[in-house]
Amino acid sequence: MSVTLAIPYADMAKQEINDFREKFDCGEPSLNEYLVNTMGQHNKKGITPSFLLPSTDPLHPLIGYYSLTHGQLDCSGLTESTKKKLKLPNVVPILRLSRLAIDKNFAKQGFGKILMAEVFYRAQISKQNGGCVFIVVDALHEEAKKYYEAYGFESMVDNPLQLYLKV
Repeated sequence: MSVTLAIPYADMAKQEINDFREKFDCGEPSLNEYLVNTMGQHNKKGITPSFLLPSTDPLHPLIGYYSLTHGQLDCSGLTESTKKKLKLPNVVPILRLSRLAIDKNFAKQGFGKILMAEVFYRAQISKQNGGCVFIVVDALHEEAKKYYEAYGFESMVDNPLQLYLKV
């Protein structure tokens, strides 16, 4: 039994994916282009799995999506209080939220919260199965940074648009 609503890209039917590509617009060109041009290849090659939240509206069949990857984080960029509190080694395993996008037609309706809850769930699974100390995200701009800060993410000292959250 799945506790998530988003469907792995690999499990989607080809026609559904084509509909998503044609009709999705989150207002951020790089995120739209990723869905259209790159997501399929990244999923097929195992580079960045993506999870899609479909809608029942044929005019707007995709509510949103997110993409994840595993990696490592050099802890030198963490705030001093975080380093002191957690006493971590220099490098730790992370889950990177590579992309998060919600179609403009579904914005500000709570769907971002649903997808973020799934990211947190997947981070817990990662922590149990292979190690994951933080979720890390590179915000595209200040507005996105504020969005992630509302969930408790903190900025890296050396890169304010790169944020982390303890799992």
